[in-house]
Amino acid sequence: MIDNRKINLKQKQRIFMILNRNLYRTMETRDHSKNGASLKSLTSRIYNLIKCFSVFYWFFPMSIGLIVLSGCASTNIPITKSIINEVGGGDNTKKFQYYVSKTITLKLDAESRTSTIEGGQLIRRKQRTRDKIVITEKLPGLVRTASIDNRTNGDGFLLNVAFENYEGNPTIQFGQYRKGFDIKYQILYKDSQNKTIQYGNDRYVVSYDGDEAPYLLIREKEFWKESDKSRKASGLKLGQ
Repeated sequence: MIDNRKINLKQKQRIFMILNRNLYRTMETRDHSKNGASLKSLTSRIYNLIKCFSVFYWFFPMSIGLIVLSGCASTNIPITKSIINEVGGGDNTKKFQYYVSKTITLKLDAESRTSTIEGGQLIRRKQRTRDKIVITEKLPGLVRTASIDNRTNGDGFLLNVAFENYEGNPTIQFGQYRKGFDIKYQILYKDSQNKTIQYGNDRYVVSYDGDEAPYLLIREKEFWKESDKSRKASGLKLGQ
């Protein structure tokens, strides 16, 4: 029969040492944003780590003790070529759930004119269309197509991400602006000077807050487990 006992001081110190080490991991190279998202990311990781952290202790007869430490931590991280290679290449990018690092707004302000002759008269018609689409940072999206990026001599991928089912099957194209395994995937513009993209059947102007351009994120979840066993040898007698 198992006799539950309190964890002694040494074992408590061991538990908190492991917990502190894993909390420190959350602060290492995980803050990929310069505009305040780092604090949000750190807070999220610490909360999830503490929430998932669990300690199990059993004290068995014959002085056998066991401490099992387990936990998990989750956060949003930028998708990179390094991660794409880690999961087996571009074909597997469709298996991720995607988000943008900040809210982006797409605006359409299009004008069309037509001229016809009707009843001996010149008829001019003008039509103006305005449209606004907001894609928040918490809105999930999916990669519809992934292809080799010829702009970087095949060193990366072009990811066409959809955030809605709508007429024209609109997607936003993301890619790397330079070669590198840890370069973020940002919006690729049709006209970079005016920040316009092809979204469905029309050209939209992209806007967002701050100087840093929005980039693609995926959800990462890490699991860890450590065990610490302790027992007292029973000894051996002649004849055993």
